[in-house]
Amino acid sequence: MKFKTLLTINSALAFLSGIACVLMPAQLLASYDLSLAPMGLVIYQFWGAALIGLGMLTWFARSVRESALQRRFALALFITNGLSCVMAVRGQCAGRLNPIVA
Repeated sequence: MKFKTLLTINSALAFLSGIACVLMPAQLLASYDLSLAPMGLVIYQFWGAALIGLGMLTWFARSVRESALQRRFALALFITNGLSCVMAVRGQCAGRLNPIVA
């Protein structure tokens, strides 16, 4: 996959997810049959803001031409997404992410 394509896809997904988290956190969580206390919703909105920032960073970085810098960006995204995947799988295995079990 080309570097520019990788960052474009990552940017779009992060930006759209971030907007959803910021603008409608309760509705988004309700689709998973979850609810948070008001402070939890604010923290979820902070998470959305971080996703918007990540989306903007990856969008602006699409035009990087140096191969060493491209590898660093790709590694950072690999680590970020890999850790997110590990946490999601651990949460699912522990039953914390399955609203049917709750």
